[in-house]
Parts: sequence; C-alpha cells; structure tokens
Amino acid sequence: MKILDLHGEYHRSVQGIVEEFVFSNETPLKIITGKSQRMRELVTQVTNRSGLYCHFENLTNSGCLIITKYKI
Repeated sequence: MKILDLHGEYHRSVQGIVEEFVFSNETPLKIITGKSQRMRELVTQVTNRSGLYCHFENLTNSGCLIITKYKI
C-alpha cells in the first residue's frame, strides 16, 4: 500500500498533491492527514470527485485515511 504523508503541506497545495497521488497509484492507498479536520475535508473532496471512497484507518487513528475503489 502506497502512503502519502501530508504533514507540513499547506492547505492550498493539498488538493493537487492528493490528485496526483490518487491518479498515479493503485488503491488501496493510505493518506496521513494528521489531526487537521480541514486536511481530511480536502482529501475527502478529491476522493469523492474521483469516484473513490475513504475511511479512517481505525477508530483510534482519525489522522489516517484509507482510499479504496469500493465502499467498505
């Protein structure tokens, strides 16, 4: 599983970074957003537009999203 870590990235750059990562790799993918609600929203917007799904890695780690082709 490929991993993208968004720590240190500016919100204004995130959509482009996530789009490139999602379109360049096969799912499932892991995107580390940290605790920023805005980062999670930006990642979710990109995945929704791309017809992909995202969910938290697990209930205790809301700072990491898993991207899949199918809803889990």
